[in-house]
Amino acid sequence: MSKFIVLNQIIYQDYHLLVFALNQNGHLYTFVCLGGQGSQRKQTGKKLENAFMIEVHALNENLKIKKLYLREFEVLFHPKNLRQNFNAWCVLNFVLEVTQKTLTEKELTHLEWKNLKL
Repeated sequence: MSKFIVLNQIIYQDYHLLVFALNQNGHLYTFVCLGGQGSQRKQTGKKLENAFMIEVHALNENLKIKKLYLREFEVLFHPKNLRQNFNAWCVLNFVLEVTQKTLTEKELTHLEWKNLKL
């Protein structure tokens, strides 16, 4: 189980999210969160937002295209009053964007794949 902070997310194939997350070791990882965008038909919202701290319980990987699929996770922390303070939201997004730009994405070895899946 690893802990991550969500830096950014992008809509991927209509209702999935492409999530960029910072690991506690300081490495940048990219996940595909299936159904993370939510659904208008089922009236469900997004599962992840910027600055959420998540603990990943289960990952799937596709070695052909080198993608991590986020299956099970738990939200450990989320900023409650961030949506009510626009200036704080802007500063947080700026800090997260600068952090994402300065990090390099981690290329996983076979042993690291096994450790992430535990």
